[in-house]
Amino acid sequence: MKLVRFIISIVAIVFVIDFLMGLASKYYVNNHTLPGDYQPIDYLIKQTNEDIILLGSSVVLNSVMPTIIEDSLNMSCYNGGGNGQNLIFCRIMLDCILKRYTPKLIILGMRPDDLAASGLGRYRLLVPYYHTGFEIVDSCLESKTLYEKYLMASSLYRYNTIWFRILLYHFITPDTRGEKGYVAKQNPLFPPIMTETKGFEHIDENRLNDFMYIVNTCKEKEIDMVVYFPPTYIKYVGQSNSVNKVKAICSENHIPCFYDAEDAEFLQHSEYFFDNVHLAKDGGFIYSQQIAHRLVQLLR
Repeated sequence: MKLVRFIISIVAIVFVIDFLMGLASKYYVNNHTLPGDYQPIDYLIKQTNEDIILLGSSVVLNSVMPTIIEDSLNMSCYNGGGNGQNLIFCRIMLDCILKRYTPKLIILGMRPDDLAASGLGRYRLLVPYYHTGFEIVDSCLESKTLYEKYLMASSLYRYNTIWFRILLYHFITPDTRGEKGYVAKQNPLFPPIMTETKGFEHIDENRLNDFMYIVNTCKEKEIDMVVYFPPTYIKYVGQSNSVNKVKAICSENHIPCFYDAEDAEFLQHSEYFFDNVHLAKDGGFIYSQQIAHRLVQLLR
């Protein structure tokens, strides 16, 4: 009998702690701007109202400066790229943005392997927004494993890494978001060395569906859309089904698509790159001017 009472007491204590932790976490999320990699997600979900939104992974963060876009087009712009994310992140962020307002232009930055990428990326960063009115966030978090939906009911499970990150950011400074979300990579002391890789033959059905969802949603909401592949310091060998599929879909839907992953000018300047897939500050400035010039031609 004592053992039963002891077990019941432990269960009750855990339940109370779990409940209180959930309340504290929701209060913190609703009343604070989350730091580090949470920051772009937090801003896109809660505050953004710019005319132009850039979406994508870290290659977007470092490739386009919103201030240059703003100066050229006289339209407000925000860089909402996320480190380590893929197309499902862009799909989710677009849905969350449209809950509040409709931007005029979505610029989707892609990597040559984006349609080939399996998995959900850094999906755990969405945990603070679970059950806060975004069905697409809930479904993503619940779909990782068979039991994830039930585990997500526990605040101890959901927030087990978030508080650690928030505490950690009090002692270290992550990449500081620059003006309008852009993060400039410093020019490296030693520029990257050219690498070679085969084109990406595989196309992941889930990532293709994510891309089509973004395309169709923009069309339905009458949002202009532009797709671009920023420069890389990589030599690609053979055809890439992933890239070709994106180009074909863009052509069918009259979406401008700029494939610059093998741009000849950038391939001649290793100093423009932080590493093989990310532009450094100087390269980002030059590329931002190119993108801005193209947008002016498209939107005039």
